[in-house]
Amino acid sequence: MRKPTLAVSLMLAVSAHAATASPCDRAGLLAKFSEAPALGAAPEFPAKLETQLKRFVLFDSPLAMDGYKYNGLVDMGGTRAWIVRFGGIAGAVEWFGPVPVEPAKFVGCPDSPATKRPHDSSASGGQIKS
Repeated sequence: MRKPTLAVSLMLAVSAHAATASPCDRAGLLAKFSEAPALGAAPEFPAKLETQLKRFVLFDSPLAMDGYKYNGLVDMGGTRAWIVRFGGIAGAVEWFGPVPVEPAKFVGCPDSPATKRPHDSSASGGQIKS
């Protein structure tokens, strides 16, 4: 008799947490990978755009056979996102995008450690690398 009550309590707790948790639509952005155009190099971002870019881990599994990891980079003040694929056997870094997104779906994504870097004082902007 106690098991059904415990199971129901756990389901309610999980659903309540999911309802109050900030959104992070990693799967939605990763699904857009197939439609994202490949870029020859990292895109150039103006300095003012760099302050509103949110970078987070999309997929990083030690069980991935090809060894690739994926990061997302979302313009939180616009409607664009980029995908960075890196790693693999040769240690490549490839950029894809931009793809259209709704920034509100990525508010709760934890920042990737790669975003923590000193700000550049040049007004011309620069490249963001993995």
